[in-house]
This record gives sequence, C-alpha cells and structure tokens, in this order.
Amino acid sequence: MRSIFEVSRTLLSLCTPVRGGSPGFTPYHVFEALRMLSREPVGRVGLALRLGIGESSARTLIERLEAHGFIKRSRSGVMVVGKGLELLESISRAITVFDVDLEGLNWGVSKLIVVWGFKPPRDLVGVFKIRDYIVAEGCREAIIGGFSNGTLSYPGMPEEVWRIVSAKIPGDALRGEALHVIVPQAKFGEAFNGIIRMLSETKYS
Repeated sequence: MRSIFEVSRTLLSLCTPVRGGSPGFTPYHVFEALRMLSREPVGRVGLALRLGIGESSARTLIERLEAHGFIKRSRSGVMVVGKGLELLESISRAITVFDVDLEGLNWGVSKLIVVWGFKPPRDLVGVFKIRDYIVAEGCREAIIGGFSNGTLSYPGMPEEVWRIVSAKIPGDALRGEALHVIVPQAKFGEAFNGIIRMLSETKYS
C-alpha cells in the first residue's frame, strides 16, 4: 500500500500540462474517474458527461490512466484494473469524506474531508498554511482543524461556531490522528485538489 504522499504526487503527475496546454482535468477528476470505473465500464463520452469535462479531456485522461496501467479498455468501455484498484484503495484508506449538516452556519450539507495520519494544525499559522492551498484551487470557505491525542481542536474558531461544528463531527472521524477540512458541498472538488497538492509537497513524506 502506497502512502498518501506518494499517491498525491501520482495524481498530480497525471494532470501535468503537456506542451504548455492544460489537460482539462484535476486530481479530483482522476479520483472520481477511478471510483466510477471501478464499479462499471464506461465509455469516453459517458465519462466526460459524468465528470463534467470535455470529450477531448476525457480522452486524454483515459490515455494517461491506460499508460500507467490503471485501466483497461474493452468493447463495453473502460474499467479499472490491478494497479488502478490499488491506487484507489490507497486514496480511500487515507482520505474519508463525510456529509455534515451545518445549517446553523447557513452552509447546509457540507463535506468533512478527513486525512488520516496527518497532523492537524496546532495554531492559526498552521490553519492558514493549509487554507492557502485550498484557496489557491478556488475554495475560499473552509473550516480547518482535526483530531489528535484524543482531542478535537479547530484553532481560532469563535465559540459560537465551535458549538455548532463540534456537535456535528461524526464519531467515526474522532479516532487516531487526522486533519479535518470542512467545505461547502459545491466546493468539494476544489478543496480535494488543494489537499492533494499540499500532501504532495509535504516534506516529511
């Protein structure tokens, strides 16, 4: 099983521009494609529609996944195989996503992204370092904290917000050591991309 740091670099490498042109997809799209193609075979057009990307981008994504041995083409479509299933399992073991209802903050149903084994921030400096990666990908609203040494902590959070948020964190997210990032549901993809980029640049990886 590969570490999430290695996996993050793999996801980013799949999205590397070639000859100056952006491939039109992000690590989030790669992750969603792997999840989708692990359940059933899907053709290029169907993949493009489900991911919300252009057909040419879907073709490039398929070609890159195939070149790495993550997928296999057949008459019925594209399917994840061996190495692709291992990559997907590595991501799924390291990152868990929960739905949390933050109606009290006018966010409604939001996404709690839990990165297992990653030290949560101890102060606002740490919060801002993580937030910078997420903002750079287009997600400007994020609540950042985590669980460590049996304690849930979200540095710098106002008391009235803490009461709402702490009551909504699911019990399954309160174990071991983990980073927590809560974002509006509509910005999950951008937040995921920011987290992947941060993990890929983590020095102690």
